[in-house]
Amino acid sequence: MQRPRRIDRDRFLTVLIELCSIPSPSQSEDRVATRILDFARDYGATIRETEVAGAGEAGRSESVGGQGNIVLARENNHPERLFLSAHIDTVPVPSEIDQIMVIREGGRIKTDGRTVLGGDDKVGVAAALEMLALCAEHPDTHRSLEVILMVQEELGCLGSRTFDPSLIRARDGFNLDGETPPFTAIHRAPRKSHYTCTVHGKSAHGALNPDEGINAILVAAKLVPQLPMGTLGGESTANVGMIRGGEQTNVVPDRAVLRGEFRSFDNAQFQYLQDGICGACSRVADEFGVPVEIDWEPAYDGYTVAPDETCARWFSEACRSLG
Repeated sequence: MQRPRRIDRDRFLTVLIELCSIPSPSQSEDRVATRILDFARDYGATIRETEVAGAGEAGRSESVGGQGNIVLARENNHPERLFLSAHIDTVPVPSEIDQIMVIREGGRIKTDGRTVLGGDDKVGVAAALEMLALCAEHPDTHRSLEVILMVQEELGCLGSRTFDPSLIRARDGFNLDGETPPFTAIHRAPRKSHYTCTVHGKSAHGALNPDEGINAILVAAKLVPQLPMGTLGGESTANVGMIRGGEQTNVVPDRAVLRGEFRSFDNAQFQYLQDGICGACSRVADEFGVPVEIDWEPAYDGYTVAPDETCARWFSEACRSLG
């Protein structure tokens, strides 16, 4: 079989710069989505847009509005199928910026310093669109391709969290995101969860009857050292990143809230950390005689791609072919 064609470097850079010039912070992806869809139509791709769902009352799935995820597909004569995924949103951009100034300087692409470039993840989006164009131009030498473009990734993978994999036929592919050196790929990622601890104290006047109150900030301060933090056993990490409580200095605060996260490559260690957080909250609640509530917010599951799996072999073979 004929060797697949290489990318059109000028086309790729033109598309990348154009995408980066369009601001697309999370939940404001519609303009860049319009440009992506125009490109896809030019190369004969089929297009499907899906809503992003959130949890409504009683746990029902509800649309959260805004631009949805996009699935582009190109059917070719090659017997194998491939999917590529990326996300089209970026971290926040100042609301007054209508167009991002993209500057080519030597071998680098940058902005004028007022905004992010948006290379995360428009480099991945541009790469996927270039692959789509090559599939259209060379249907006999390129696999059938499905491109999954997610929204609201920067808000906690909201677009991908409710994406239905049955919408695509390919079962092997690559997520074009992540900072890695050339010719390397991420093959393993941890499971992650956020949590919120709410401490309920007892309000009192800070001068008239302070001893009749229970200071929720003090209880939270006792709790924090008992929570897992840092690198834990080489397979896990944890952090407490936010704490707030109280409104006035002359009032004993009756509520304090702290938020943290933890990650682990190992499911048993993940459960151990979760149990440890529960135990710490229970001990502090018993010590001070106050309720301490915990709310869990799972972020994503971990994964491991073995070296002998199809996509890993394809990647290794491609790297070897390029020396």
